[in-house]
Amino acid sequence: MKISRLMLNGAAVVATLGATALPATAEIDEIRWAVPISFSSSLTALGDTLPWVAERLADVSDGKIMIEVVEPGAMIPALAVFESAATGQIEAGYSWMGYERGQVPASALFGATPFGLEPAGYTAWMYQGGGDELLKETFEPFGVYPILCGTIPRIPLKNSLLIEEHPADSIPVLGWRIGDDGTEAGGAARAVLRVLA
Repeated sequence: MKISRLMLNGAAVVATLGATALPATAEIDEIRWAVPISFSSSLTALGDTLPWVAERLADVSDGKIMIEVVEPGAMIPALAVFESAATGQIEAGYSWMGYERGQVPASALFGATPFGLEPAGYTAWMYQGGGDELLKETFEPFGVYPILCGTIPRIPLKNSLLIEEHPADSIPVLGWRIGDDGTEAGGAARAVLRVLA
């Protein structure tokens, strides 16, 4: 079945489905979902992943699975994908796992870990090392069924921030857009952190 192969192309960004898992392709009459996303579809790597996945799903299902990508704020607030899926307000949504950290603390480990695995290693852990089963187990109490759909490489901080050591108070404050799981470390590095959404 081609759909399971398609979903292997992912890591840190997930499509969050309601409690009902997708049946095998042969059993699908038709699925038509409007899927709100947390990122503009024009945002490279984060926002353009779901439109790509939607095209592939339409192709491999011969048009039986159609996903309409709904831009942030058009259906629900950009950061309300998890809550909306968990309460049944939407059938499916697309977001970044780290946004759920306040309600599901372990989600940050699936969304991204500073200095963590590169995409290939992360995907191997998810599909060969039990990560996907742990992810689904973590979200099952909330009635949410997460599916990996995309990944982006981590940015090595050693190459993008400070080259030599300085006293902390002599370092200028940096503006930095980062996910929720890095805010404590960034604050210690005198960075002003903003959630990327």
